[in-house]
Amino acid sequence: MGEWKRWLPPAIAAACLLLGLLVLDWVVIDAGLGTVHVSPTGTDICFGSACRDAPTRGSTWSFLSGLALGLGLLSAGGLGVVTFFRYVGTDPAYFGKATAWLCASTATVSFVALIAASPDSVGDYGAGGLVTMVAAIVGIGARTSHGGGSFDGGRSAVPIRSTATVAPPVERAPSKVARPNPVGPVAADAARGAVRFAVVDGELTATGLTLRLERNVSRTIAWSELVEVAARRLPPDPPYEKMSFVDLVTASGPVRLLPSSRLDYAALPGGMAPNTRENWRRLVALARERNPAIAIEAESAEFFAGGRDAPMFPAWKKFLEWDRRYD
Repeated sequence: MGEWKRWLPPAIAAACLLLGLLVLDWVVIDAGLGTVHVSPTGTDICFGSACRDAPTRGSTWSFLSGLALGLGLLSAGGLGVVTFFRYVGTDPAYFGKATAWLCASTATVSFVALIAASPDSVGDYGAGGLVTMVAAIVGIGARTSHGGGSFDGGRSAVPIRSTATVAPPVERAPSKVARPNPVGPVAADAARGAVRFAVVDGELTATGLTLRLERNVSRTIAWSELVEVAARRLPPDPPYEKMSFVDLVTASGPVRLLPSSRLDYAALPGGMAPNTRENWRRLVALARERNPAIAIEAESAEFFAGGRDAPMFPAWKKFLEWDRRYD
């Protein structure tokens, strides 16, 4: 099951939203012989322990509180779904974004509703409005907290110092797996000679990856060793031609998948995809299925979710600055 730090924030936000909307008072007014308790679910007049409804239809407060109640219940439901998926070790990416927008709307409408309620000198604000607003704000942030989950924002990349050692050369049979290549051979060859950590070929195993890098360096990486994945594109200038790559990061340094890297993508669940980028997405999805703690670098999240292209470096200098994070 998913790490508790990933599913607990949305669970708490959902529970507090329900508490603020359905249980707690937003305004309490002293009515002499009794008190008036106002909340989005209605207005009650209480004399001692006896209470009865007092409708407030037609007022600005009635409209705004009803809107806050509807948005808040939708937000709580959305956060409940996010909690469930994180608990089982994954994340509904676009659903999480929609829930964040609902939470933002709930917080905004709740704030305006509280202003409309404005208790006079005989009334005081209750805890309900504040709890609702704080819970909604927590709900906005919960979708990207603690690693963000699969393809849902991720966490900011933390530089990792490479301590990888060079293993003895390993004899390998030539790969028989075809690979789609979205860039020309000139760009692929140029990138191979210019970037570090480039994977030449490799294969998937039950526990991870067995890879051969440049200069016949071999690395075996277990799914449990992976801590982060990131995707970028090289600059548009020749000979790199905006070529995409994916970094698979471990505590002992990264390996870098290029379009020229030959892996047995046919071994992935669902088989080989029609293009390299989709193969990378399937590979990362499999890795996170085996190890949900793997973080998705924040700016790469939409790429791995199947959306837009990976962010591109405008110049080679910017790529070198990025690459130094592994030094």
